Amino acid sequence: ELESQSRGRKAAETSQEVREWKPRDEFETPEGFVAHAAKFFVSCWRTWLSDGTLEKNKGSLSAEVSKVLLSEVSANEAARGVEVFCGRLASREVPNDLARQLEEFCTCVGSREYVQANKAYMDMVMGNRKWQSDVPYLVE
Repeated sequence: ELESQSRGRKAAETSQEVREWKPRDEFETPEGFVAHAAKFFVSCWRTWLSDGTLEKNKGSLSAEVSKVLLSEVSANEAARGVEVFCGRLASREVPNDLARQLEEFCTCVGSREYVQANKAYMDMVMGNRKWQSDVPYLVE
């Protein structure tokens, strides 16, 4: 029975793998594209973890980042999170404006436009306003 569970888990892991990047125009909805991108990113992480690519390049990373990226446990946790998130995307639980912001971010990453991806990320996380104006200052 344990062997059967293990096979089922392996099948579930590989069924979610996306080995080939597809551009935005191949998807009808932002949600479909974002789900594809998230699965692709996790698949890349797992591939680079198993083939040694991450290990070879760990010198260019901080110790904290390296610890996470080289962890199979972290990769599996991320994969489970992506699976849950993709379910929410599919059921349209993710607000439209957030789906569009994620679409922009994933499009930039897929095009290797990392400066634009960083901008899209910052816009998504902090909005278009100056964050300093939202921080309360305490004066004694």
